[in-house]
Amino acid sequence: KEEKILAKINRAYYLPKWCSVDDYCKLLEKEGAVDIKREDWSYIIAPFWKAVIKSSLNLKSVVGLLKSGFSTIRGAYAMLLMLKGFDAGVIKFGLITCTKKMEEKEE
Repeated sequence: KEEKILAKINRAYYLPKWCSVDDYCKLLEKEGAVDIKREDWSYIIAPFWKAVIKSSLNLKSVVGLLKSGFSTIRGAYAMLLMLKGFDAGVIKFGLITCTKKMEEKEE
């Protein structure tokens, strides 16, 4: 089920394959980053989704969307799919910080 919703979002937004925050952390570690920290910011992003939906639920927004063309309509559809994935816990928003490892100078 998770893969199905992610595949739908990919088709709507032309995205590459999804990866997790853990995947990014491993990549950073492999590339020599240090002091890697990660945090789930989904709870911070949640109000944004509600605001997007609320702002789109008026006649002016719907008319504007219909006038804007297929690619914008497709993007709006992808946003609804992302909201569905977010509500289902399939999509999470992670924050990652790290420090680039300093190269040692040769003397």
